[in-house]
Amino acid sequence: MTPSSRWNDERGLVGKMIVVTLVLIVVIGLAAVEAGSIVFAKLSLENTASAVAADGARDLGSSHSQAGACQAAAQSLKERDANAVLVTCTADPSTGQIFIKLRKVAPTMIVRRVGFLRKLGVVKATAETGPGVE
Repeated sequence: MTPSSRWNDERGLVGKMIVVTLVLIVVIGLAAVEAGSIVFAKLSLENTASAVAADGARDLGSSHSQAGACQAAAQSLKERDANAVLVTCTADPSTGQIFIKLRKVAPTMIVRRVGFLRKLGVVKATAETGPGVE
């Protein structure tokens, strides 16, 4: 084997390494964006759950009605985040406590469209408020 034929055999090696490196960068970047979207949706939903529970507790304190408090919480949720779903609303007029459970699909590009990853894109948050709740 002559030195010149050796270089001819390895001509595409650098190009292949560049393509593989670029593909890896794109995959890692996309995974970071997807994970960031899920984390941001989770944090946002937790904040929304706290605010909705506070609004429900405020109504529960004034009306002493479980249905009225849950209705106020649902209205507050609709105003704050139209994409979130109120899963559970439990209010106790005797103690003034309200428990809220919310669910939302994170706005991702790939996770919500791939069947086996779909569960990762669903974020949930709970909040409880009222007297005696820290």
